[in-house]
Amino acid sequence: MFTKEELNWIRSVVDSYVPQFAPSYRYRKDAELKRNKDKRESKEYLDKLRKKLPTYSPEEILEYSKKSIRDQLGIKNFSGIYIIRNHTYDKYYIGQAVKIYNRVFKHFNNEGNEYIYKDYISGNKFTIDLISLYSSSYSTLNELEDIAIRAYEAFPKGYNRVYGNIIDKPIYHNDDFEKIVNLIIDRIKDKDTDEFLDLTNIKKRRNYINKLFKTQGFGWDSPLSIYLFNAIKEEHKKLRKM
Repeated sequence: MFTKEELNWIRSVVDSYVPQFAPSYRYRKDAELKRNKDKRESKEYLDKLRKKLPTYSPEEILEYSKKSIRDQLGIKNFSGIYIIRNHTYDKYYIGQAVKIYNRVFKHFNNEGNEYIYKDYISGNKFTIDLISLYSSSYSTLNELEDIAIRAYEAFPKGYNRVYGNIIDKPIYHNDDFEKIVNLIIDRIKDKDTDEFLDLTNIKKRRNYINKLFKTQGFGWDSPLSIYLFNAIKEEHKKLRKM
């Protein structure tokens, strides 16, 4: 699977690893500090983006959940976030969706956040604003959603129960670990595509990595096995989407 030179390089990187705080921990903390510090400016920016699309009532959102109605009105589905506001109590809920009209209506149809639905049927006034990911300067739905949750204080003062996902990509200790993981993934696919496609659950992935590390002589006192496990998982997510 690997040349002698590649094996020596991989082993040297693994053997030179010095235990330290996970880089994902530092990345998360830095991101949280910055997003909390900038939340006022973020809200001003998001408010401008909200004005690019109409503000909807729950009844309109329920109507536009039907594709036939959207087609008649020329309304296109898109990836983005929705900002639900309860004007009665000045509370917010932020959510995300790849197809936003297929998701947001569920909160008013007893298929989403139960507390929103209870307040809705109790007569509270709600409005909904939508923001397209591609109209924003953010790169992922997770980033846009988390920043909006903080900007509108949807957690802990609103309906959201947690902040959004900050980490939506692998954070490696260094570039060499990332290169090694990419190399291993490529070689696994080249060696036996069917075997790679069969790594569909936790047990199969762990057993495969255990066997691989044992046969190739890779040490276990590094984060390589965790990186590889997560990379295989992400590859399978991409395949399912395709």
